[in-house]
Amino acid sequence: MQTSISNINVQLSICCSNDSSFKSSINNNDNNNSLSWKYKQDNTETTTSIFLHQNNPNPFDSKTEIRYYLPETVSTVTVIISNLNGEQIKAFKNLEYTNGHHSLIVEGSSLSAGSYYYTLLVNGKEISTKKMILVK
Repeated sequence: MQTSISNINVQLSICCSNDSSFKSSINNNDNNNSLSWKYKQDNTETTTSIFLHQNNPNPFDSKTEIRYYLPETVSTVTVIISNLNGEQIKAFKNLEYTNGHHSLIVEGSSLSAGSYYYTLLVNGKEISTKKMILVK
């Protein structure tokens, strides 16, 4: 909970700061991920660290898009889809790993209706896990 409050405070500071060179760093102790933030008021520089977005649409029926952001080129990127018991259902390996925004499409026809988790692994390290719902 403390980490969530810290994240909100930093986001508010970024949004509402009058300092044109606001810089901060957060250490997320829950899963040892580091999030770095850079901000310039004229919006010429906005940087965050590796980030996994919520799939869209969610819930979905035919397909959904999973997006992620890499601030720099990394060695490996994998997205794993698991059921609620943690059993791996599908793995998307060797995804694009250059810096920037990336996405992949998950076809609903390859899965049964239900709830799933998807996890972003970068260089073998778990970055984030989110929940998605497939309805048919």
